[in-house]
Amino acid sequence: MPRNNVDMKHYIDFDDLLIRTSQEIEKQNGECPVNLAGHGKGLPVILNSLRYLLIDEFQDYSELFHTIVSSMKKSNPSLCVIAVGDDWQAINSFAGSNLNYFTHFENYFPEAKEYELLTNYRSGKEIIEFGNNVMDGYGTPVAVQPNQGNSSIELNFIDDIWLNIPQNTNADPDRRDDTQFLFNKPHGEPDMGSRILVSQYLSACHDIIIESGESSVLILSRGNFLPFGLTLNDFSQKLIDRQNEIDKILRQYLAIEKTNFSIVEWMLLGKVRELLGLYFGSTIKSVATVDVSQLFSRTINEAKNRVKKWNGRLYFVYLPEYARYTTKVDHNLFRKKSKVIDLVRSFNIPVIDIHKEVFIEHDDPISMFPLRINGHYNSKGYANIAKAIALNIKNYED
Repeated sequence: MPRNNVDMKHYIDFDDLLIRTSQEIEKQNGECPVNLAGHGKGLPVILNSLRYLLIDEFQDYSELFHTIVSSMKKSNPSLCVIAVGDDWQAINSFAGSNLNYFTHFENYFPEAKEYELLTNYRSGKEIIEFGNNVMDGYGTPVAVQPNQGNSSIELNFIDDIWLNIPQNTNADPDRRDDTQFLFNKPHGEPDMGSRILVSQYLSACHDIIIESGESSVLILSRGNFLPFGLTLNDFSQKLIDRQNEIDKILRQYLAIEKTNFSIVEWMLLGKVRELLGLYFGSTIKSVATVDVSQLFSRTINEAKNRVKKWNGRLYFVYLPEYARYTTKVDHNLFRKKSKVIDLVRSFNIPVIDIHKEVFIEHDDPISMFPLRINGHYNSKGYANIAKAIALNIKNYED
């Protein structure tokens, strides 16, 4: 800190920088070399060579900023000034901004043309109408984009998101295991604080998506990088890669429906197709090259016998994949679907064909996949599948 008036002479603040900038422009009559971000790999340009000057957030424009722009216009009269702003966002008067430059733009920039952009393409009808009511009497109301639906704002505070980790002493055994939301450090030393923070974000986004039932979700961030050495791609991919959603929603739905049957155990045969060569990732191979092997028959028979030992009933649920609805295929031949189902039925095992029960009748099947891309189903897809399974099992039991 400066100790006396002599020391004060050696200190400058932001206002001093603005004043010195305008003085330097005046002194050199605009022939000043300046470095523009992203221009010419950092090579300087002469200020007077500029043809256009774009001023963003013009509602925050101040007298000191205007002094700089006036000095630039004085030495370069052909400089075209383009200003963009919103007087309803004028909140920086404490920092020296003056809305008079906005409301009387033509006085400071003669022969200027003004355009009012009053249609809001960002927010929903409910939000826009609320904002118009708050700002009533302070200008022209904002118009709602045609055919724009209702929407609302919900604030979530990250400090209110508690992760239930079984290894912790304060874990609640009756609550969901939130270990699934934890990230592994991609590189560097572990930072547990930031690891928990970004996992809280993931948990919050996951719950919002599940509750909303939306097929498309937009996540905005201030940057492409997150704490714990993660990127937005890391975050969104882990959000898509949900493994346990169908179990959760099935159990919730069955509990609500109170169907007349009990489920002792869910037997998931998630890797059977991959083991048998029925899954090829993103590449669709000719179905003629695929053969349902004896291993599949033995697997199905063994599963039936195990269930029979505890007096249960085995159901075979055929879950269709994303590629079935983004590629022109014969649904009976694709992935040997008919042959697989016929083989299962030969063991007198009831088949619930989700392709027929849910997807084939849907106007937009890929809307039931997360963000309309390849992956597990989204909450709407899981809910429709759960309903179809519950209804079919109830019909079989009746």
